[in-house]
Amino acid sequence: FIRLRPTVSAPTPNEIESHNNLSIDSILFQIEKEVGVTPKRVPWLKGFYSLPQQCSIRKMSLFEDGLVHGIDAASGFIIHALDPKPGESVLDLCCAPGAKLCLIADLMKRQGCLVGLDASHQRAQSCASVLRKYGTCSPLDSNPDCTNLLEWDCSLIVADGVAWNGEQDNRTIIWDTADDIYFSHSRYREKKADSMSNDLEKKLPNDSEHVESTSIVKKRNLKRKINKSMRIRLKRERKSRGQKQIPTAFDKVLVDAECTHDGSIRHLRKYETEGQWGTDAFASRFLFENDPGRGSPLKELQRGLLLNAFRLLRPGGTLVYSTCSFCKAQNEDVVKWLLDQSKESLGGHTAKLVEVESAKEVPATQSKDLPGCLRFEPLASKTSGLFMAKITKI
Repeated sequence: FIRLRPTVSAPTPNEIESHNNLSIDSILFQIEKEVGVTPKRVPWLKGFYSLPQQCSIRKMSLFEDGLVHGIDAASGFIIHALDPKPGESVLDLCCAPGAKLCLIADLMKRQGCLVGLDASHQRAQSCASVLRKYGTCSPLDSNPDCTNLLEWDCSLIVADGVAWNGEQDNRTIIWDTADDIYFSHSRYREKKADSMSNDLEKKLPNDSEHVESTSIVKKRNLKRKINKSMRIRLKRERKSRGQKQIPTAFDKVLVDAECTHDGSIRHLRKYETEGQWGTDAFASRFLFENDPGRGSPLKELQRGLLLNAFRLLRPGGTLVYSTCSFCKAQNEDVVKWLLDQSKESLGGHTAKLVEVESAKEVPATQSKDLPGCLRFEPLASKTSGLFMAKITKI
């Protein structure tokens, strides 16, 4: 699946939202020109289109230019179920590799506070590359003239999602809006943006129906690589800022928890006979055949992530828990564990399962073990397998 990235402007009557002043028709035309296949609209998820498996998204020029995401439609749906809105405070507790974080930012229209957390420094660095590519932390996406930089604050932080309580220092911040603003004003950035804008204009067809202005491209959506000199300058700049203020209670929290990935088609293909890992690794990694006790730490991790996410959620807020596993022990059992917790253990609050309003419109099934939870089954949904539960704090 691919997702066309929207702007903050209202959609035109006959097409969905556009990006960088390039109409959706222009982008679809360019994709068809490059891969020889017309993308098919996903009817139950706005802004999403599908392509045959053999089409490589990474080879598309529009992917390189940051005009499309590669993301599974089921994963996109859980973000729409979370329903992040402009001006809210949102936390993604396990944010790497970053596609969901970018989608959250787009739905927030670069207004509010967005925090992405990951326990791995390496994964967080990879996620930062994605954020830089798509300008996720940049206020320029919501305000091309940069007249009010206070509307948007996006931060990527290295921290343990089980224990994090909102505290951090500048050493744990991998990338944020202040970094983006500082980097965006470098001469290197302006020169690179001008070059990319000219290249993009050449790639698009010349007829008036498809040619659109690319002026905003100069300010965003390029793959911004940071050299050693820039890293030193950023480090010095961060020290001068002082302690960053992070919310201690969020309107929306996403927990896309670590799991065995047995529902992920992309991961399962690696276990094919000629795959990256091979069939011998399947029973060991997914079924814990060689070490049955290894499943217990994973369960405790998932419970810990969900519990801390609930603690960081404001009363009346929305929490979405998801995995790409089929296992009941990693899904319904974890959610039910939270629902069964006493008020005392949840700080005087209770957790309540919330029905997903748009569930009837999507190819997902209700969980038989815990009604209210949803499951995407690959054969029925034509997506990867995915479990999700929507919870509120009362």
